Amino acid sequence: FREDLQGMCDSLVYRVKDSVVAMKVRPLLWTEDNQLSSDSILLHVSKNRIDSMVLYSTAFIVSMDSRGTFDQIKGKEMRGYFRDNKLYRINVLGNAETIYFIREENGAMIGINKLVSSNMAIVIDENKVKSIIYYTRPEGTMYPEKELSPEELILKGFEWKADQRPKKRDDIFIKQE
Repeated sequence: FREDLQGMCDSLVYRVKDSVVAMKVRPLLWTEDNQLSSDSILLHVSKNRIDSMVLYSTAFIVSMDSRGTFDQIKGKEMRGYFRDNKLYRINVLGNAETIYFIREENGAMIGINKLVSSNMAIVIDENKVKSIIYYTRPEGTMYPEKELSPEELILKGFEWKADQRPKKRDDIFIKQE
């Protein structure tokens, strides 16, 4: 638990030799409005700060916007890079998929972008997605809001677990009755 990063998993190992925190069995991380999940997560630490992270197998990033819709990014593997304790870039490696709700400044819906690509890079600034770069044969469509069914607005494997997010440091300890 930190003010800017919260996490949970069933098994956590810190490897002193290479300064890696290994989160195993249903790991979840939250940063600002983002939820990150995968089969396992490795956090690489340098000078007591997170330097980078790797999300292995079924990597997923979800963020809920102010209108209650979910922007989603999915791939086989994701590598995230931190600068000054802030996530600034994520590379999605293999089977990259996105569902992204495009809105006007006032929140009005422009459309829903669904795209697949072999790989992608996500550039983050001030904890917001600044740009997404798709590599190797990207294919996608921007749909009008009413054209997609609720099932088509969710990538396979989507889970929103905001109710499990620790709100304060004491939430991470299991209380025995």
